[in-house]
Amino acid sequence: MSEHTLGPWSVDGSPTTDFDVVCADGRIAMVNGEDWSADMTEANAYLLAAAPELLEVLRDVREAWLAGRMGDVEGILTGDVCTDAIAKATGGVL
Repeated sequence: MSEHTLGPWSVDGSPTTDFDVVCADGRIAMVNGEDWSADMTEANAYLLAAAPELLEVLRDVREAWLAGRMGDVEGILTGDVCTDAIAKATGGVL
């Protein structure tokens, strides 16, 4: 498996332009599909930008689950880290 660019990533753009996902190292990934609406392009940009945080939450849940720490799993899934990752992935909509 190849390495990925570590987060945090952010979204830069507006519905009238392409959306860019700005990576922590300054690299930019343009999110634009020829057949996508502006809303779909924006939604995809937010989801892509949230990928590092979503991966971190999944890894934390998996680690706690495998170690039998159900209280930690519940805490992660109901806590701010998970809520913040979902909000970032959805552009602020929970």
